[in-house]
Amino acid sequence: SEQGAVSGALASLQSVANILGPLIGTTVFAWAISDRAVWPLNAPGLSFFVGAALALVGMLLAARAVRMVGRSEQNDTAAETRSSNG
Repeated sequence: SEQGAVSGALASLQSVANILGPLIGTTVFAWAISDRAVWPLNAPGLSFFVGAALALVGMLLAARAVRMVGRSEQNDTAAETRSSNG
């Protein structure tokens, strides 16, 4: 069913995030506390800002996907209405 497909897709994405999240976070943290980092990026909390930025990107992508599904459903409803009237 559609619910199972969505649930499986979300579980897969969560698995990928659970692998990549710590790798990205520790890499950013290590770079931020190293001598190579320049102001204002030389803060140990930089990994939290990167995480927040990635969460924002995910939220924007989700909002776009919801909007696209809504438009698709509106177009389907309009086409059904036209076909039943004509």
